Amino acid sequence: MLFSGLIVISVLAIGYLGVNSVQTVGERAQRISAQALRTQAEEYLRRVTVGDTQRHDLILREVEHNAENVARYASGIFAQPEAFAGEAYWRASDHMSTGPDGQYANDETDVSSVFIPNFVDIDQELLADLELGAYLEFALIPTYDSDPNTVAIYLGTEHETTRYYP
Repeated sequence: MLFSGLIVISVLAIGYLGVNSVQTVGERAQRISAQALRTQAEEYLRRVTVGDTQRHDLILREVEHNAENVARYASGIFAQPEAFAGEAYWRASDHMSTGPDGQYANDETDVSSVFIPNFVDIDQELLADLELGAYLEFALIPTYDSDPNTVAIYLGTEHETTRYYP
């Protein structure tokens, strides 16, 4: 009986040590795999973030390039108005009218939209500004069409005019 008791105690001790070892190994494996998954997730997120940043940087550089081109084109038009004197491409008197709230706006059928708030006096200088601005359509259309990230192009002038495309 004593011998049987020793065997039972030995089996129980070995069983306890075995279960304890399995439990310890399981916990350790869980910690190691959790750390490995965390490291993989961090690396994946880092790669995705860097890739997104690079794509956004390219988009913003393209936007900057387009803005510089339109600004250069606009500067050329407004710096040399005499080059566009004579027969106007777009005459304000043919396209502009006073809206219900006193604002001055063009027809909806025009290529680009023009808006002058109701607090601005309409004078010859402003009308000349509008007519020169119409020449921007030759730059706005291809710029807009060539870049799927461009949703609109706006141009404001010192005469409180706003032209936007589309």
